[in-house]
Amino acid sequence: MLKYEGTKKEPYGKEMPAATTFQIEFDDDNPLTEREFLKLKGFMNNYRSSSRPETPITWNLKYNHDSSVKIQLKLHYLDIEWPNDKCAQEKIMMTLTEEFEEAYKKEFFES
Repeated sequence: MLKYEGTKKEPYGKEMPAATTFQIEFDDDNPLTEREFLKLKGFMNNYRSSSRPETPITWNLKYNHDSSVKIQLKLHYLDIEWPNDKCAQEKIMMTLTEEFEEAYKKEFFES
């Protein structure tokens, strides 16, 4: 089952001078076969946010020894796109998190 682990703001310090980086982390503790892991990689390659398609998303998958997977989504927002408003940032991150969870469930549990 996909489980939201949290969102980190600037997890590795300021990576880009004019942008803010957010990293959203999930764990899927369902054991995945190699074929399912390849399907997950394909899904991640094609995933785009429908609510903020202009926001580039990079990702990282970690295949654990117990065949579970850790998923990290990294998003870079240009600082000029929004004021340094914590409420606006939290709302956008919540929307993106829920959107990813829905797309993931649809792809892996409803197919």
